[in-house]
Amino acid sequence: MTLPGIETHSLRCVAFDPQSRFLIAGGGAMKGWNNRKNESEFHRELIAWNIPDGDLRWHVVKVAKEPVSDLAVRPDGKALYTKSTGDISVWSARGRLLRTMKSDFLAGPIVFSPD
Repeated sequence: MTLPGIETHSLRCVAFDPQSRFLIAGGGAMKGWNNRKNESEFHRELIAWNIPDGDLRWHVVKVAKEPVSDLAVRPDGKALYTKSTGDISVWSARGRLLRTMKSDFLAGPIVFSPD
């Protein structure tokens, strides 16, 4: 099955929601160099498909300093968390950014405890 909607062709992580209703992929690609800020810019991409038909559920592409490097869906399926260098973002299950938390040090994957 080919899943529609991927723009950057550089997806780095995938996760199913706990009820296996949808699949989410995250990643991104370098957009270019920002001379004013003297730093690279990326397209940060998140995309979700309904399971089992593969129809596009939602798709988000934002300009950011880094692409998505990890993601996890909350056990109740109502939100997902993405990690990039320097931040963790919380998204609704419908692909709306809810909050971003900055940190100078983020290591390891995002995981949820079953309890």
